[in-house]
Parts: sequence; C-alpha cells; structure tokens
Amino acid sequence: MEEDFQKKQYKAFTLLCISMMLVLTTTIILTITEPDKLFINLLYEATSAFATVGLTAGVTQSIGSLSKVVLIITMYLGRVGALTVILAVINKKKKNRIKYPEAKILIG
Repeated sequence: MEEDFQKKQYKAFTLLCISMMLVLTTTIILTITEPDKLFINLLYEATSAFATVGLTAGVTQSIGSLSKVVLIITMYLGRVGALTVILAVINKKKKNRIKYPEAKILIG
C-alpha cells in the first residue's frame, strides 16, 4: 500500500518537474524571439498556453510566427500531457503482432 503511494508521489513530482521545465523553456524561447516584450507577460503567455486556459496578457497578437508555433506546441503538450508525450517517444518498442493460437489438448 505504501509502495503504491510512493510511486504516485514520484510520478506527481516527475510531472511537476517536466511541466515546470517546459514552461520555463517556452518562456526562454519567447524571450529570445521577442526581446521587446516584458518577461512577465511572456511567462504569463507560456503558462496560459501550457494550461490551455485561453487567457492572454495581450502579447499573442503582436508576436512573430515562430513564437506562435512555440505556443501552439506548448498548448498541445499541455493538453495531451508532457509525461504522456515523453513516455510515448521513449517507449518505441516494436510489438510482435503475430499471435499463435493456444489450446489445451486433453489426452486420455
């Protein structure tokens, strides 16, 4: 029981760290591509995009195409889930789609 709780705590902490890294990375990219905008407004845009809440600080209309693409990717990762996307990319195991029939044969 306690082992399951620890696994859930680890997963929640991992999700928190990945989410924070994604928001900060998005903010840094926006800061580089839009140097004339205030940092706090770009952080707000990145957080709003990740959370897909639809709020804006009024910066979205005046940013460039690259910044909009970055926000779109952030919205997608926030909606699907950053951990889900990372696990989907990492766990690219080739599945054997061939299944052989199994039968229990009674003898005697």
